Amino acid sequence: MPRAGHIQNEITGIQAVGTPIQVNQTFTAAGSNDILTPASGKKIRIKAIIIESSADADIGLRFTATGTIYYLRTTKGPWALNLVGCNIEGSADQHLYLYASGACTVKGTIMTQEV
Repeated sequence: MPRAGHIQNEITGIQAVGTPIQVNQTFTAAGSNDILTPASGKKIRIKAIIIESSADADIGLRFTATGTIYYLRTTKGPWALNLVGCNIEGSADQHLYLYASGACTVKGTIMTQEV
């Protein structure tokens, strides 16, 4: 029970099973590459991200080729984010895209769930 004046947050979906998506994308210039298509009528939910960029470039994920970019990092090297219990997800039938602001190679794993 939270103390008076404190907010209680509930984390859900901890036991939900994710599917690892292997990423190995080379960008010669700024752009977005389609990396995952959901089943018809389903949404993609991002559960965890572990990536590495070969160069200093803005790297992010988006749910359409021109949609809002969820930025991950801006300098080369590894980066990880655990989103278990959080829900960054697209709308039904939206593809997941990897975005880079310039030339680089991005490798890693993105854990996803179709909902």
